[in-house]
Amino acid sequence: MMDENEILFEDYDIAVVPGTNDELIIALCSIGDPGKIPVMEWKGTVAQIGGRQHAIFMRDRVKSWYNSRNGWDAMIGWIKDYCARHDIKRIYAFGLSMGGFGAAILARYLPLRRTLMLAPQASTRPEVYFDMRFRHYWEQITDPHCASIGDIGPCDTEFACVYTVDTLWDTLHAGMIHEALPDCHFIPIHGDHNVGGELQERQEHLRLLRWLMDREIDHGVTMFRGMNDDVFNNSRLVMVGDQEQIDANVNAIVRTRGFPAVPGILFDSLSPALRRHLLNHLGSPSKARKLHAYPLCRGVNVMHDRLKPYLAEGWSKIEHFGFWSEGEQCRIRAHMIDTAAQAPVLLVLHAQLFIAPGRRRTLRITQRDKVLAEHELFNPESHPINKPMALSLEVAGPLIDLLIHTPDPIAPSEVSNIPDRRQLGLWLQGLKVRYRPPPPPRRRPAPPPAPAGQAPSQL
Repeated sequence: MMDENEILFEDYDIAVVPGTNDELIIALCSIGDPGKIPVMEWKGTVAQIGGRQHAIFMRDRVKSWYNSRNGWDAMIGWIKDYCARHDIKRIYAFGLSMGGFGAAILARYLPLRRTLMLAPQASTRPEVYFDMRFRHYWEQITDPHCASIGDIGPCDTEFACVYTVDTLWDTLHAGMIHEALPDCHFIPIHGDHNVGGELQERQEHLRLLRWLMDREIDHGVTMFRGMNDDVFNNSRLVMVGDQEQIDANVNAIVRTRGFPAVPGILFDSLSPALRRHLLNHLGSPSKARKLHAYPLCRGVNVMHDRLKPYLAEGWSKIEHFGFWSEGEQCRIRAHMIDTAAQAPVLLVLHAQLFIAPGRRRTLRITQRDKVLAEHELFNPESHPINKPMALSLEVAGPLIDLLIHTPDPIAPSEVSNIPDRRQLGLWLQGLKVRYRPPPPPRRRPAPPPAPAGQAPSQL
């Protein structure tokens, strides 16, 4: 269906897709790229939900966390009038990050049936200035109309929140939302802040949105196996640096619920607990050291400085949000801790290969002498390049031990004016463990063709 109209309300605008039933879904945009007006998100996703609902796509053009007063009342009034004209009886809202916060505070102004927050913030006040990602935006909000989820007040809206257990700031926000909305339904998952992208990669996003709209009995999200209260309580301990209590809590979680119940924000403490487990199980310090590596599980997306514990040998210090390998080979090690630790693991490495001008460069990745990937790349330019690569590997667990071969290393100083004398290989920026996509639905085989002159059987 085509947009009925796009309407500007000073600092906000909306795009409207009319429906024919009595449902309205409102999708709120996130912050988008720095220095640019956010894009109008979620149109394709909402179209894939199916059904005959009305849809409104809402955008905060000035990134005020939907708190600018300029145009807010006029926009809310227009939506109320639209609902009255179209006899809307059920309204749903959802959004990611800033859009998730906006979807929550919308319950203060509209009779929402249900709201879904994806990795939202709990507030824009100084109480959340620990979150350095967005602080400079919040400091510019001068006259907010609803600066905190705690300001929503009494309403009949059902709230749900998907958050990642691997990012400290997101767990702290979720804990604060739990205090403000005790009846909120929390859905913890592994992944980074972009939980919408993570759910889409898993192919779980559409069922979640149908659940939001009361069309599914359950949301179908593959959840983190631990307890929300453990995550909320331990995130505060990590924030204040109470390492002794964190270690005690991790040991208690492992003892009572196992390694998969430990959130990613506690992997620093889980690593020595894993080493002790291996020592107790194997009875040999040397064998335990050989099999030990930093914990990892499906859904985790490791980026930038968080890569360091997985880099075993042959790597430099972090620079420009990544790590360079030096010499002809380097190593990545990790220990899978989730319940399917023995199953094959889908691993994606986001990296760049340094290639001198006019030369070819080979990259080979092996695990226990088995070749997992091999690529030969050519640089036709007259200057060195960093060739971006997304390397998809199927590796064996629970111990992942990858040897990355980058023969013929060369220093930038040898082929350019860059004074770097290191023999560079691969620049690693990210490591992602993917969930396997669900298998395609099984279809009933077609009946064999009937012999000539015979009518097909009726089943």
